[in-house]
Amino acid sequence: MADTELKASRDAADAAEELWRWETHELVIRMFRARVLLVPLLLFVLVAFAVFDPIPWKLALLAGTVVLVTGMFVLEQRRLRRTRADQLTVHVNLLFAVVMQSLLIFVTGGIASPLLVVYVPLAALAGLSLSQRWRALTVLAVPVSVVVALSVGAWTGWLPTMIPAFFQLDNPVSQGHAWLFTRTGVLLIVLLISLFAGLGVRSAFERVVRGAIELRRGALDTLESRNREILSTSVTIAHELKNPLSSIQGLAQLMARRAEAGSKDRERLDVMLREIGRMTTVLDEFRNFSRPLSGLTCTTVSLTDLVSSIVTLHEGTAARRGITLLADEGMAVEAECDGQKVKQALVNLVQNAMEASPRGKQVHVGARQTDQQVTLYVADAGPGVDAQLLDKLFTPGFTTKERGTGIGLVVARSVVEQHGGTLTLESGAAGGCTATITLPRKARSSPEVQP
Repeated sequence: MADTELKASRDAADAAEELWRWETHELVIRMFRARVLLVPLLLFVLVAFAVFDPIPWKLALLAGTVVLVTGMFVLEQRRLRRTRADQLTVHVNLLFAVVMQSLLIFVTGGIASPLLVVYVPLAALAGLSLSQRWRALTVLAVPVSVVVALSVGAWTGWLPTMIPAFFQLDNPVSQGHAWLFTRTGVLLIVLLISLFAGLGVRSAFERVVRGAIELRRGALDTLESRNREILSTSVTIAHELKNPLSSIQGLAQLMARRAEAGSKDRERLDVMLREIGRMTTVLDEFRNFSRPLSGLTCTTVSLTDLVSSIVTLHEGTAARRGITLLADEGMAVEAECDGQKVKQALVNLVQNAMEASPRGKQVHVGARQTDQQVTLYVADAGPGVDAQLLDKLFTPGFTTKERGTGIGLVVARSVVEQHGGTLTLESGAAGGCTATITLPRKARSSPEVQP
């Protein structure tokens, strides 16, 4: 029990981490979009310095910053098209951001620069987006080191006054040491608070997500247990009903043989036998639906031959309905699959197509393949299906047929999905409906699944 709870807790933590990684990726994308705006801003600053404070080394530093920001944006944008952002990506980009910001602060006045406040949201962003605390601390170390170095440099005088003339700011040393140390201390405290606030928000988010996941898992486990009980009871009831139903069917057949042909008793017994047959079909389909699908027995199957055998099997039924059942000829199609299960699914689709097609029409069955997958299709010439009902047709019990059970399509889809494929229905604009089964050419291992 303890091991199960520990595993559930770990799964919840992994799910929370995966959710945060996804959100981090989106955050990085937004950061890159915002970085594009830095390029024209940096160009504007470069022009301002060139006009009002044309010191060569400052102009060279600003020009280099523009080139670095543009180059980093292009490289990371290309890489993120191929892969999702991870912790290393966020870490590197935040370090790059604080280094570039430090260069701008150095050029625009050092400890007196109005751009120092930009460090604060960068520290908060590091706490929010980096799950490993050491990564967040390495990001914070850059602005802390820069602020301390600039403050000490201004205090001792070993750093020259770098305040641009057009800012019209006083030298911070002239404001007094108290002003300098207060500015430095407040900024360092705010940076630390921002970082740990970000870390705290992230931790709180992870706890909330883990709690929600565990609550949802508990509810799902309870629901699954209840569903198993209901299904087990339903299967038992279906089995108990089938035995007396078989006895009733045998007695009705015996009475029908003894009844005079054309008499009212014979007519009534024929109706009874038809209804008993329908009830038996419903019970059989329900039992197939309610029990788990057994594991796959996959071999290399010729789907072309499978289509031909199904068409041959149903030719008599199609003829009685006045329908032409055709196997579309083409290239040989093979796939690794459980032939009996795929045949069961395809038979359900063919029977539905024949029931939907009016007399004199054709039903086409065929197979195609590409490099990675194969396709089986059944196309009828019936009235088609309302687009609003297409999704509902895969709901157990829902049917548009007068004597349908609403289970056949559900079982067919379960078989297809067990193979790792898909089953879709598409209604044509001029009528008709095409059922398409798409399967991978190579089988994949699949556990028992519940339809």
